Amino acid sequence: MVLLVAVTIAFNAFAGTDHSISRDLAVSPPQGAKSDWEFAVGIPGWMAGLNGDIGVAGLNPVHVDLPFTKLVSHLDMVAALAVEAQHDRWGFFIAGVYEKLGVNGDTPGPLIDSVKVDMKMALAEVGVAYRVWKGKRGYFDLLAGARYFYMGSTMNFDVDSSGVDAASQQVADAAVNRVTSAVEREISELLPELKSTARGKITAGANSRIQAQVDRILAQYPRSPGVIDAINGRNSPVSDVLRELIAAKVAEKQITLSGVKAAVSAEVAAAKARAKSKLQSDVRRAEQNLANKIAATIKKAIPSEASGSKSWVDPFVGFRARYNFTDKLYAMTRADIGGFGVGSELAWQAYGALGWQFNRHWSTELGYRYLAEDYQSDGFVFDAAMAGAYLGITYKF
Repeated sequence: MVLLVAVTIAFNAFAGTDHSISRDLAVSPPQGAKSDWEFAVGIPGWMAGLNGDIGVAGLNPVHVDLPFTKLVSHLDMVAALAVEAQHDRWGFFIAGVYEKLGVNGDTPGPLIDSVKVDMKMALAEVGVAYRVWKGKRGYFDLLAGARYFYMGSTMNFDVDSSGVDAASQQVADAAVNRVTSAVEREISELLPELKSTARGKITAGANSRIQAQVDRILAQYPRSPGVIDAINGRNSPVSDVLRELIAAKVAEKQITLSGVKAAVSAEVAAAKARAKSKLQSDVRRAEQNLANKIAATIKKAIPSEASGSKSWVDPFVGFRARYNFTDKLYAMTRADIGGFGVGSELAWQAYGALGWQFNRHWSTELGYRYLAEDYQSDGFVFDAAMAGAYLGITYKF
């Protein structure tokens, strides 16, 4: 029953276990039954968790940390099989697995409330083994082959409105400070020409100089495709509001500087006071409009869903070894390394187990396996490790 459960929940199993045939077991085939070729069919069960970063469509990678005890409840489908043939010193193996699961990931920043990641993964491995040493107690093989890896991910996002509002206000405040500083410098340079009729000239000059400064502020938030362009483009709604803010700031500074001379009458002074109050109100409204526009643009630009898929092939080299303690009990180990920039930057795995040979045909292994992949290409990231207990069964003939 335990074996049946382990097989059913097999995770990412491929080529990690040894299905090679040893002719040195104490249990020997009867006379006349020996063949030049021997075969093995295995159903590997790898109870592994997943830990690492997964990213699609250029989004910041989502960190997933899911132990097997939690991952098993997220598995929607899994299938695995391994086959091997042995002839004298040469062995040939092929193995594969397909699985589908859905998990929740850590949010990639303050703008996202939650992330759900649906993953489809397929792995297939083909390789050759050369038996360097063989004896009554076991064998030692050198391995070489290629591993195909397919990964498809769909991320569903829930926007954090409070996080967006906070980030938008922070961007707007920084932009307003830059605008104010730049407008003061602009007006100071044009002070000799400071007349109401010069406002258009001042506004145009300020707008040109300030835009470049504010661009640097807007580009800091947030790290999501499309959002930066949406709030930072010169033809975006945010730019329109930014120009409104610049014009209000210029007008506010103009009336302040032009009113330095004493008023000739109380009526004129009161009129200027009312004008100044109105302009200050215009500035406050423009500041709030800027924050609101940034927030609305961010929310609109953040995708509710992002998906992507990649497939790659990693060459690998490695070794495996078996040691027979008795005619029933044995130990297995395997290690390989690959990728080398051909597919992933680096891929490696290690496996160790104790096995039990029931008879000439049937055996089982219980151990631990670790597999790591570091792949990044065109905005797709899979930098993760899978590790956990292994329980498999093999039939040899």
